[in-house]
Amino acid sequence: MRKIIITFFVSLSFLLTSFAYSEECDFGYNFGESFTEVTDVFGEIDSDHIEKIIEENLSQEIKHLSFKEIDFKILCPDMGLDLAKVRIYSLGNDQVGAIEVLSNSHISEMKDETQFISTYILKNYEDKIEIIKDPEWLGGISWEANNKKFYYNRILKFKKLIVEDLLITTNDFRKYF
Repeated sequence: MRKIIITFFVSLSFLLTSFAYSEECDFGYNFGESFTEVTDVFGEIDSDHIEKIIEENLSQEIKHLSFKEIDFKILCPDMGLDLAKVRIYSLGNDQVGAIEVLSNSHISEMKDETQFISTYILKNYEDKIEIIKDPEWLGGISWEANNKKFYYNRILKFKKLIVEDLLITTNDFRKYF
């Protein structure tokens, strides 16, 4: 009996450890929670940085640009994407409305495939997203999982830069982004 119990706990701990490594990053904040908690931990919003982003993206329809930008590796250590940034967006009424992961890297710098947002997506949502397995695929795709909406884009700029972004939000908050 003792041998069965030990085998059970060893198997259970192995299973839980394997599951933990395959979980997606939760970024530490849930949609609808207080955005003040984000600024309390990471500092105030950088208005100059936001203005610069607006100027760089004049051709895009930008409905809301109140966000805090943080390195991905700070929010999600040991998950790759060391070069990526995370933007946690506020809805203006002190609610977290979306999280966006951004990566913009020169192809020669991307020798480690764990640095691609697409690799992160495949690790966590492979059953939902088959098309992005092709390393030459470019475009946009969306899916729903765990009561969240995901919007992923990958483009190649100047034949040298791989630009990826992953927007995560909910059905309730999608209209703001």
